[in-house]
Amino acid sequence: WYFDEMDWAVTQGLLKGTEPYYYEPETGLTRAMFVTILYRLMEQQGYDVSAAESAGFSDVALGSWYEDAVNWSSANEIVFGYENGTFRPNVSITREEMCAILDRLLTLLKHDSQTTELSFDDNGKISSWACDAVGRLVGLGIIRGMGDNTFAPRNTATRAEASTVLLRLYNVITEE
Repeated sequence: WYFDEMDWAVTQGLLKGTEPYYYEPETGLTRAMFVTILYRLMEQQGYDVSAAESAGFSDVALGSWYEDAVNWSSANEIVFGYENGTFRPNVSITREEMCAILDRLLTLLKHDSQTTELSFDDNGKISSWACDAVGRLVGLGIIRGMGDNTFAPRNTATRAEASTVLLRLYNVITEE
């Protein structure tokens, strides 16, 4: 179900393999991976992805493969750290976190969207801080529920899901 979207993301250089010719589509995505993919997409689309300074997260190593992406996304308030000053780059990102980040990116891009009323069987499991973001992304068609009419908000987002969401995001931002 994800082959075309993952192939597109890889061909565009947005998603890289975990090894040569090995992409692990069902593997969970980390926070660092996700912001790096968005960073690459925005750079490819001609957006200024420079960050004036370090975001100051104690767990984002200087020179790491994700440092620039984290600094850019933090400077633009697309991502936030935790109260202890960490970013937690290697922590898996959930589906609801992915929505919140994408919603903030669309806000940065001044994309206007309406919140759709959600009708998933597990609406009550979506965190209050993510509910509007999920509603807007569902309304835009960027993210969908699972096949059993659930959203599974706290499930780890996979590389396959991220590729699919990324292509839909690309289509939304390039339609303008």
